[in-house]
Amino acid sequence: MKSFFFRWLKGMDAQNRLAGLPKEEQYRLGVESGEFLKTIHEVDVVTEGMEDWGAIFNRKVERNLKRYLECGLSYKDEKFYLNAIETYKPLIQKRPQTFQHSDFHIGNMLLTDKNELRIIDFDRWDFGDPWEEFNRIDFTAEVSGAFATGQLNAYFGGRPPQEFFELLLFYISSNTLSALPWAMGYSVKEIQTIQDKAARVRKWYKNSNSAIPSWYDVEMLSMYEKT
Repeated sequence: MKSFFFRWLKGMDAQNRLAGLPKEEQYRLGVESGEFLKTIHEVDVVTEGMEDWGAIFNRKVERNLKRYLECGLSYKDEKFYLNAIETYKPLIQKRPQTFQHSDFHIGNMLLTDKNELRIIDFDRWDFGDPWEEFNRIDFTAEVSGAFATGQLNAYFGGRPPQEFFELLLFYISSNTLSALPWAMGYSVKEIQTIQDKAARVRKWYKNSNSAIPSWYDVEMLSMYEKT
């Protein structure tokens, strides 16, 4: 069988090159990445017999909570993340499972000299809720909100449903809590980096009653319709 995995691809890190591109081009490439992800999730896999996703991820989030609460450090806005987990955790029940890239964010994308997008690092592939695949979109949005917006619009064929944004906040919150005890195993500098990142993410949700991050630009929907 022909292999579609390569040891080396020519290109530059997308996160280093993206900021220098016009906003419209950032959005176009985001649309392309969303279409790539949708194709990945359409890979035909047998999910019969798999454990229910709610049970799988509930164990993970409970483990993340335990490690965070016992690590001895905390975020200034920890209540926001804890509340988001408690509020939206019921949504993980009955979620479908698909093939996942499992590390899908701007850091694992390349741009060729012709601005062609390439996805790399499939070594962490897994199965799970396809919407959980966006749990690292915060890394992407920090580089380009236009790219992240395009990714979502293309994946959903328009504006994502409200339930998606609520689950996204849940998954990002779970990751954020797990990141702090992880950083403690490295350095004081890494701890500060993680704390700063959590504070920046919190600013995307200034309105605590909304699960839609501020970087999502609904006005760009018309641009998606033209692509």
